[in-house]
Order: sequence, then structure tokens, then C-alpha cells
Amino acid sequence: MKSSVKLKVKHLVMIAFTVFLIFPLAMIFLIPQIELGLVKYKHSTGITVAREQVIELLESNIFPSQKYSLIQNHLLGGEWLGDYDIYVGPTMSTSIIEEESQLFSWEEKKPYLNDYLENGPVDYPLINAAVQLAAEAVRNGDEARAEGIYKLAKERLNHPDYSYLISELELSFVKLYIQSGNPDKAENFLETIDIHRGDFYYQAEKVKYEALILLHKGENHAALTKVKEGMTDFEKAWDAEGNEDSIEYSKVYEDLERLNYTIDSSTGELTTVSGNISRKDGTPIAQAGVFLRESSMVNRSVGPDEFYQVTTDDSGNFEFQNVVAGSYQIFVGFHYDQIDGYTWPVDLNDWIYADGGEIAYDITLAPLMEVYEPVNGTVLKDDEIEFSWEPVSGAAYYTLQFSIIDDGLTYSLGLDMEARESTITIPVESIYNLASSSIMGVDDTEWEYFNPAYYLGFENSHGVYSWSVQAFDEKGNLITRSDGYRLAGDSIGNLPILYLQQRELTKADEWLIEGKLEEALRQYKEDIEVNPKDTHSLRMITRIIGIQADGDYSKLLELQLPYYKQLIELTGDPNYIFWVLDHYYTERDWRNYQIWFEKYKAASEGDIDPFVKSYHANALMFQGEYKKAAELHKEAIEAGGDHRYIGNLLALEIYLGADFEKVIELANVYPYHEHIAGSEGFVHWASLLQSVKKDVEADEEALKMLKQGLKLYFTDEQAELENWKQKTSKNNFVKLINLLEVMN
Repeated sequence: MKSSVKLKVKHLVMIAFTVFLIFPLAMIFLIPQIELGLVKYKHSTGITVAREQVIELLESNIFPSQKYSLIQNHLLGGEWLGDYDIYVGPTMSTSIIEEESQLFSWEEKKPYLNDYLENGPVDYPLINAAVQLAAEAVRNGDEARAEGIYKLAKERLNHPDYSYLISELELSFVKLYIQSGNPDKAENFLETIDIHRGDFYYQAEKVKYEALILLHKGENHAALTKVKEGMTDFEKAWDAEGNEDSIEYSKVYEDLERLNYTIDSSTGELTTVSGNISRKDGTPIAQAGVFLRESSMVNRSVGPDEFYQVTTDDSGNFEFQNVVAGSYQIFVGFHYDQIDGYTWPVDLNDWIYADGGEIAYDITLAPLMEVYEPVNGTVLKDDEIEFSWEPVSGAAYYTLQFSIIDDGLTYSLGLDMEARESTITIPVESIYNLASSSIMGVDDTEWEYFNPAYYLGFENSHGVYSWSVQAFDEKGNLITRSDGYRLAGDSIGNLPILYLQQRELTKADEWLIEGKLEEALRQYKEDIEVNPKDTHSLRMITRIIGIQADGDYSKLLELQLPYYKQLIELTGDPNYIFWVLDHYYTERDWRNYQIWFEKYKAASEGDIDPFVKSYHANALMFQGEYKKAAELHKEAIEAGGDHRYIGNLLALEIYLGADFEKVIELANVYPYHEHIAGSEGFVHWASLLQSVKKDVEADEEALKMLKQGLKLYFTDEQAELENWKQKTSKNNFVKLINLLEVMN
């Protein structure tokens, strides 16, 4: 039997009316959900989400939980005094281009952070929102608003399940007041905090801030005592908890170690560091983040636990008060629009030495240079390439740098060639000769980031390359450069992208790209047997033969030696001669070293690279020619050479009888800082020499003992030197010798 359904006309009308009524509601509620799903997908896969899309969703009809999740993912950045798109310093630059949160201005973020603070879920991001809002209030001098934000956040966290978050909130506000230059307020705030004895992590955090406040007061001894007690308590609690990980992995313990080192090496004097940030045309850079970073921090990204950080005012001015004595570098956090089309021409060895008094430090951003040819993906097949760029007023010479662009990473190498005009013609072989690197052992190939194609350098006809140019004045100071942040349409200009297609890939190259290094090495050797003048295969062998070196540098040089000698016969390139020099230097074969150094001078036509001068000065030192070595070290360093071997010059000056104050002054004029693994810690020659000087002044026999150790170092008598280290009672003398050995 068939069933039938009868609908009256009025029912049909009612259904139709309902459908049309529901459809607009679907448009209002369903469409935002679809868009929200797309945004979530993009965020999870690392695809940049448009700012306008996020704001539109936040203002649409989505559920509160979805709104606050959007705020977390896209508007809540770091916890410190402002998030920046780009951080620039002397030793490194980092950008946060992939972070969508950086695409929003503070004015856009602020109302949503207020909403999160007042109505959002009770979680860690709520603290983040509170600190950011309070930071703005503190910068504007609105203490009442900052306190109101704190009270509201604490009230919302006032639940037994969130007690740990309350400790986090309290300590975050202490840090905020310390970093904003108000240690008295921080101290008053800290006195109200009662952290449970069992929370040893937060106890250690509290000790850290107590010590920082004491430092701001100039009470170094009390601060040092506080830190050492805190480290001891933390070590005991760590062991009692049965942690399997090393205590060094604990962030708060690492911070206490940093403080311990900073205070222990400080003279006790406090310094004020102030300055201004502006563009070359005088336009001030307001609301930029300025970070005064200790020696131990400059080789890592700027993070929330910087001890000294401020923001520039509307005139671009900044100031750090009560800076503990030590060595620092300035880093600056910029938003895209602040540095778009500009660069900060700062030197790698640009240091601030705080030791009392006041220090002025201004920063001027220079417009980026324009590059003319070759650009925009030019395919090059000729054996010579002409490069041209915008001339810069006051430039005495220019240098070029070439980069390999591969899989989102960029590897850059400088060309050892100076141009006096704004154009230069370079043989492509000179670019091929830029050594990408050498494999030291099979272990190198097991790193996650290992890329075999990188070792082809600029000889990969399928590779993508770029170039840049830097302008220097007569004194070797950087004026400006072409590579920098070009983000807006009117500042992008020509793209310095080029393709080098002068050669075809060989079978050995294809083996290499596939990661079959042994097959590639064997094939390159076979190719040389067929054609002894095959410079490409010779170069490639020197780069990958290290798979047979077992990580032994001396063995690597020995394996490379015959191939470098063949390359020298074919090209005469002084860079290859240097590696032969390095072999004989490492072996302390001074007769052959001197023969090849003469060849290097001839190939360089007398224009010896400053680094090689320093290197040769070391060779003279190890051969007992101390005065010549010291003179050549000075010549090299004054010519703008790397300061890496400044320690040897200082040691020679001490041994030759120079006044300690003059030696220390030399260390300050030509600084070199580097973190050294092991007990030696961070290299700061001036600071170490101050300690050595005190030991010498306190003991009449100390200088004689020191010179004895230096002589053993110069003459490379390892067994006798180790015996001297064991016998000497001066720890600073031993540390000096250890650092000289590590840095050589």
C-alpha cells in the first residue's frame, strides 16, 4: 500500500517562510564559523592570516570561547615591554614575520586585551594580557591604572586551582617595574608577595628579582650573597625532587648563574646609558624597544628575561639607569613600518662598557642602497658578470656578499674583493671559489638541518642566488647596505635574485644532491683522472672529503692538501693558498709554512687580508719573534681585521713589559667577546686583565710567574704548560692561558 502525505497550501507557505527566515540567520552564524575554520586551518599550517580577516571575525557572531581563542592565537604576543617584528643588534638580527600577532598595532590589540582581561578564560594568557596592558600604563606614568589592572587580574585568578598563576602574575609585575626603571616600586611590590616554601621554582624567581633590586641600589655584595644562597637552595630542592634532567636545563637556574657571573665580575659602579634613535633625516623612532644585553646574551634571540629593556619616547629618546658594571650591546626592536627601507649600520664589535658615570649612545638608521644589475631573476651564462648599484656619498669602497637561497634558508659568503666605484666586473669562477663549507666528519651529515646541495655552493645551475653590497668610509666604518627590510611596495625596488647557469650538473653533482656522498666523492675523483684541470671536481672534493676525516680537523686538512695544491696550480687563488698555510700552521711545520706564506703574498700582490695578517702574526709568535708578532697584530687590527686574536696581542704586550693599564686600554679599544664552553665562560679580555693586574700588584713574584706561563704557551710546550697550571696559585693566570689556547 502506498502511503501519501498531503500538505495544505498554507503549510507550504509556512515552510517556505521559515526557510527564508532561517537562511539569513545561517548567513549570520554559519558563515563566520566557516571563515573561523579557515583561519584555524591557516594558523595550524603556518599560513599567514590577514589582519582584516581576524578583526572581522572578532566583531562577528562567534561564540565567546572562539573569540578568546582568536585573541590568544593572533593578538597575544610575548609578555615583555612590547612585541616587535624585527630585532636588530651588532651580532645578530631576527624577524618574527611568521607571527600573525605582529601584524596588529597596539591600538588594534588594546581593546581585545582589555576584553580578555575582564571576561576571558582564567589561564596563563590572562596574565600575558594584564602585563601588556600594565606595561603601557607604566610607560605613560599611570601607576593607578597599572595597579588596577593587577588587582583585577589577581581577583580573577583568586581560586585554589590557580594559585600557581597568582605567583606568576605577582612576579611578572615585579619584573615589569624593574625593567621599566622603578626598582623601589618593584621592591615594595615584592615585599607583599608570599610564595609557598614548596614552590622552589618561584622562590628562585623571587630571589632573582631581590638580587636585581639590590644591584640597582648598588649593594653588590648583598646581591651576590642573595644569588649564591638562592642557587644553593634551588640545587637542594632540585635534587630532593629527583629530577633526572640536568639542573642546567632550568631557566631560572640559568638566570641565577648569569646574575652570579655578572655581579662577581662587576666593579660595583652603576652607569646611566642614554641615547636617541632616529632616521638619517632626523625623524625620531618612537615606541621602539631598546634592550641593553649582557655579553652572555648577545648570541641568542631577544627574549622576555632581558634584565634591561625600555621603549623610546615620542622624540626617540631612551635611558637605562643603574646599569651594573660590565659589557653590553644594544639591540633594538622595530615594527615593520619603523625600519622599512632602512638599516642600522652597526659593527659586530660595537660594545658598551659600563663602569660608572654616564654613556651616550645614539642610533641613526640609514636608507638602504639600491641595486641595479643583475636583478629580478636574471639568468646569467657569461663567464664574467657586471654588478652595479647606487653610489653612496662618503663611501671609500664597497664590498659584495653572495647568498645561497635554499628551502627558506639563506647562506651568505663575502667576496674578498673591494670596489672603489659603484660597479665591478667579476669572473664567475671567483664566485664559484667561495667555499660554502667543508664537512668535518660523517656526524655532520646526520644533523637535521644538513643539506647536501648546500656544498655545491654557487655551482648549482638549479640554485637560486642573491647578492648584496655594503658601503664603507675611509676608516672602514659601515655607512649603509643594500640588504635589509623592504616591506612596502614603494621600498622593495629591484630584487637582487640571479641564476648562475654557466655550467651543467655532472653525475657527481647529482649524487651529491641526492645525499649519496660516498658515490659523489668517488665520481669526482674519477672525473679528475679523466680531466686533471677540472677545477669544479677539485673544489667539490675539498668540500666533502671530510666524510673520511672522523671529525679530526688536522686529518681533514691533510686529506684536502693535494687537491688544494692542484687548485692553486690551476687558479692561483690566494684563498686556496691560505688552506695550505693552515695545514702547515696546524702541524707547526714552519719551514713549509713560510714557503707558502711567500706564495700567498705574491698571489695577493701585497694586499694581505687583515685576518691573514693576524694569523701570520700568530705564526711569528710561535716561532719566538715576539716583537714582530706584536707589531703585525697591531697593523692587522688597525686595518679593520677581526679581533679574534686580540688575546695573543695582549699576551705579547704583557710579556714584552708593557704597562698593564695600556694593555687593558688596548683590550677595550679592540674588544672581542665570545662564549667559550667549559669553566672559562665568556671571554672579556679587559675584565680578565683587571683581575690579573690585581694579582700582579699583590705579589712581587706574580709577574715573573705569569711570564713563565706565557712563554710556555708561546713555545707550545704542552706538558710543561700543564705542569705550570697545576703549580700556580693564581686562578686568573690559568684562566688567561686557557682562553688563549681556546681562542688560538
